[in-house]
Amino acid sequence: MSIPPVVNNAGKLFNEDALNKIDKYVALSDEDLQSMLDQIREHYDRRRGQLGENDTGDHMSFFFLNRTLHLLGFTHSHNEPLPNETGKVDYTLFESPEDFLAHANGRATSQLFSGALALAKTVGWETDLDGGKPDEATPDHPAFELDDLLRQTGLHWAILTSGSKWRMYHRNTAAMLNTFYEVDLKTIIDENDLEGFKYFAMIFTKYGLIPDKSGRCVARNLLA
Repeated sequence: MSIPPVVNNAGKLFNEDALNKIDKYVALSDEDLQSMLDQIREHYDRRRGQLGENDTGDHMSFFFLNRTLHLLGFTHSHNEPLPNETGKVDYTLFESPEDFLAHANGRATSQLFSGALALAKTVGWETDLDGGKPDEATPDHPAFELDDLLRQTGLHWAILTSGSKWRMYHRNTAAMLNTFYEVDLKTIIDENDLEGFKYFAMIFTKYGLIPDKSGRCVARNLLA
C-alpha cells in the first residue's frame, strides 16, 4: 500500500517503509475505523456552517475539536497552566478519565503532564499551519512554541491542528520546523476515504500513543 496524497511525512519523521505496511500498525478494525470516520463526518456536517465564521483556534475547538477528540478516544483537559506559570497548554491529552483524575492534583506542575499522552495546540479552521508563507521560518511559526511546550512538560508528542489539517511533532525534531507528520482530515471526510483515514487514525487516535508494556507506542515504533 502506497502512502496516499492526504499524508505528508515531512522530513521523514516516520519510516516510510513502515508506513507502507500500515495494516501492521493500525490498532482498529476496518469496521471500527469506518464507524469512527462516519461519526466525525456527521459531526462536521452539523458544524461546517459555523467553522468559517471566526478563524480562531478557540472557535474551531468549540465547534469541531472537542467532540472530535472524544471520538478519537482521548480524555482532554483544556488550558492547563505550565509548571513555570508562563503560559498554558491548549489541550493536554490523556488515555482515560481515570488517568486524568489520578494526576489532576498536580495541576501547574510536571505531575499533571507525566500522566498525559500528548499535548495539542489549535489554530483556526482556515489558518496556515506554518504560521505564514510556506517554508518561511519565522519566530511566529507554531512549531517553535510546540518545541518549548514539549520541553516544559516533558512530553514527547505534540499535535498542531486547525481541525481541517493535523500535524504530529516529536520532541527530538520539533525545532527543525520541517519534520512532522501531517494528514488532511477534511479531504478524508469529504471523500469518505477509509484508506486515508487509516493513516490518520494510526497516529492521531489515543491508540497510536498509548505505550505498550515496553513503554513504546505505535508512533514511537514508526520513528525513522
